[in-house]
Amino acid sequence: MVGDKMVFGQSLHEPSAEFDYPTAFKTAPDLPATKALLQIWESYEARGGMQMGRDIPSRELGKFLGNITIVEPIGDWEDSHVRLAGQILMLRFGRDVTGMRGSDVFGDNPKGHLALCEASRKAVVTRKPFLVDSRVMRNGEQLMHLESLNAPIAGPNGEPGWMMGAMFLF
Repeated sequence: MVGDKMVFGQSLHEPSAEFDYPTAFKTAPDLPATKALLQIWESYEARGGMQMGRDIPSRELGKFLGNITIVEPIGDWEDSHVRLAGQILMLRFGRDVTGMRGSDVFGDNPKGHLALCEASRKAVVTRKPFLVDSRVMRNGEQLMHLESLNAPIAGPNGEPGWMMGAMFLF
């Protein structure tokens, strides 16, 4: 069990210094939901890209909304603002992180946050999404295992550089 607090029948993780967060970038998704969302993003990208407010939310993405996060960069990805956070982030971070700075959300894992900012900066330039395998560990025991898709999108006014993230539990 990750914590005593529960949301939607799942234990919340309450980040603290007692946990480790091993993270690895990966080349292909393993989970069916990640694969399906990646295909949807690729179809939008072939038509000029996804835009917050126009394409998100949509019926096509409805079943993924609890997993989706929309992030706006601060500067050139020195930090970020979480503009929309699905329920899965509440499980991972123990609270609603909507409106928070990424550096505050990842206060328990600043190295992980910096790696995500750097990968997001690169993804925006290359228009290539990236995938992350992450875990929550305590004393060598795996408490949570997640796969994340992170893909560039446009903001609500068409401004480039935003990211759509989506986390899925193994």
